[in-house]
Amino acid sequence: MKRIALDFNLEKIRTAVGIVLGALLLLSHALYNGYPLIYPDTGTYIAACFDRFVPIDRPLTYSFFLRHSSLSSTLWLPIIFQCLIVSWIILLLFRHLAEVKKPFWWHIVTIFILALTTGIAVNTDQLIADVFTSVIVMTSALLLFSQGIPKLTRITLGIILTFSITTHMSHYPMYCAIVASGFVVWFFIRKKSFGRALIGRLFRLSICIPAAIIFTVALNFSVGHEWKFSPGCSHIFMMNRLIQTGILDQYLDANCGRRPSTLCTYRDGIYGDFLWDENSALNRHYKWSDHGWAKAKPEYDSIISEVFNNKEYVKQYITADLRDAAIQLMTFHVVEMRVQLSGSAPYETIKAHFPNELNQYVAGKQAQGKLLYNTINRIQEVMIAVCCFLLLILLLLYRKLTVPSPKVVALTGWIVISMIFNALTVVSVAMIDGRYQARLIWLIPLVVALLVSHITQNKGWITLFGKRASKPNNSEDR
Repeated sequence: MKRIALDFNLEKIRTAVGIVLGALLLLSHALYNGYPLIYPDTGTYIAACFDRFVPIDRPLTYSFFLRHSSLSSTLWLPIIFQCLIVSWIILLLFRHLAEVKKPFWWHIVTIFILALTTGIAVNTDQLIADVFTSVIVMTSALLLFSQGIPKLTRITLGIILTFSITTHMSHYPMYCAIVASGFVVWFFIRKKSFGRALIGRLFRLSICIPAAIIFTVALNFSVGHEWKFSPGCSHIFMMNRLIQTGILDQYLDANCGRRPSTLCTYRDGIYGDFLWDENSALNRHYKWSDHGWAKAKPEYDSIISEVFNNKEYVKQYITADLRDAAIQLMTFHVVEMRVQLSGSAPYETIKAHFPNELNQYVAGKQAQGKLLYNTINRIQEVMIAVCCFLLLILLLLYRKLTVPSPKVVALTGWIVISMIFNALTVVSVAMIDGRYQARLIWLIPLVVALLVSHITQNKGWITLFGKRASKPNNSEDR
């Protein structure tokens, strides 16, 4: 008994050490920079939680996370928590989906390679909500495809999943779409032995959607004293999308004569950066400082309604979405870290709420314009191409090898579906941006590592030489 207890305690220690070491590897970009990575949106996230207002263009939830995880003392703590969460979930993937008995080294080596060859550490080290997109995909896969996870761990994963959904508005349609696709798959396999288990898990995943909405509404009420899911700026982003598709140009050509609008008056300002350029048609008439985005709602909603009541425009919109989603799937460069100094929202909010860290931030490589990602983007392109090829080969050899875990194969499908719906979501209401696909692209080499670890543990490689494959150690969920 003492021997069993000792082995159990050693395994717990090894797990804890593995999670911490993995998190340290994921912290590498922030450590190299000398400070957590900042994005222009970081300023709003910090300001919203400390100055107590609900942002018009993003959920309050990540601001809530920054405020409480930082303990109002240092912005290092939020990214440390982000790195620990991602490291822990990757370890669980090796243990419960790849079924590796002792996943310590697989976990550490995989994170080390991912940090060197992909943008994973940029996601974990940046003070925006992008890291939680991949967390949604990984936690939902764990809850859907694996058994044997302790009850407390499942509850924790469910809480993390629900919270992650709330951190970005694009997460809601993406998550609803991938869960809906799960129900479609279940319909075709419902008569198989694991069909009943799958439907139960899908319903449990579905519960996270109303839970996320309730949490978001309650959090907004606690700050804004209004029972609202979102203050509402969908009309702004949709108008921006109509500009990008060329539909708005056609609409204005046909309607400016009979129905004048601010977009007709400032038509030269619909090109370029419609959302943030001070000289755009939006910001010249509806000033951000004067709650202009909210005031634009009646006019823009009316135009959007007319556009989507026109069948030709709808066809053009769908065609543009499918085309741009395909482009977005292949656009996954890590974005350059822009310099954000005096006068910028990130600089001013750090100065106001974390003054002891201002010198540290200014001394960082990003603030000095020395944090460039050209090299890592080239490496990542090669890494993704190689891993896509390897993944295709492994899946084609699935029956020959006989040992790849069906759960890892299911995870592969889950990730591919998530990437497709992520691309469709962001181009439908926003724009093509490498940042959006970079949130998920590193999951491809992760899946390859999971497959390789499972095959290696079960000595599946011998089938490549024409010998009989070993049986899996664990046939669960086969």
